[in-house]
Amino acid sequence: MSELKIPNLAGVITKADVDTKGSGSYAASYVNWAKVAHLLHEHAPGWDFHLRPALDGTLLHQAPDGTAFVVGEFIGPEDERLASFPFPCMDNRNNPIQLEKVSARILTDTHRRAMCACAAFSFGLAYELWAKDPVEDPHREQPAAAPTKAAAKPAKAAAKPAPAPTAEPPAAPAAEPPAAGQPITEDERQLCIQLLKDLKPAERNKLIVAFKAQFSLPDDALITQYITTAAARDFIQQQLTA
Repeated sequence: MSELKIPNLAGVITKADVDTKGSGSYAASYVNWAKVAHLLHEHAPGWDFHLRPALDGTLLHQAPDGTAFVVGEFIGPEDERLASFPFPCMDNRNNPIQLEKVSARILTDTHRRAMCACAAFSFGLAYELWAKDPVEDPHREQPAAAPTKAAAKPAKAAAKPAPAPTAEPPAAPAAEPPAAGQPITEDERQLCIQLLKDLKPAERNKLIVAFKAQFSLPDDALITQYITTAAARDFIQQQLTA
């Protein structure tokens, strides 16, 4: 019997994939179900989400208190079945709904929500949102920020002579390399990113924190933008072999 290979999709989502609903203390981050489905097709081809039928042949199961839930599971390209994932049918306040009150709209909404939660449970896709971990961008490049034009200064009155111009310091680049040194090739950079992706979530987050501390990066920096020099490459390799 061949070894079961389950896709590890931790770290696949980017900040561009995350939306926010609500505001203030009621704000919640999420990834749209259609985006989750697209990422599954792209990074876990052949793995399909299904709702396991109840004993009566319907898709709804009934809890002891009479409320309804579904049971989701992913089935692989060779009919591999992963662990079942129960998920409740809920109203807009996240309260469970009685079985007889489940409408077609509630059932289809529950199917989409269950798919997203089960994808995090089975593959780690978007687990960062559930675990409150920072979202990195190890797969897709961030678009380069367009240079901002300096605001035009109002002309001074002609009665007073203009002061002598003073030299202004050059603007800092958007993503300064973490240390001076020999730049690395794109293949080396992609290898470092792949090594980050292959780490377990806890190990990857630990390395990210160490990288930011080593090169004095802000907490919200995306380290993939700073893996450009031999110093950055060597630091990652040292951390992996420590």
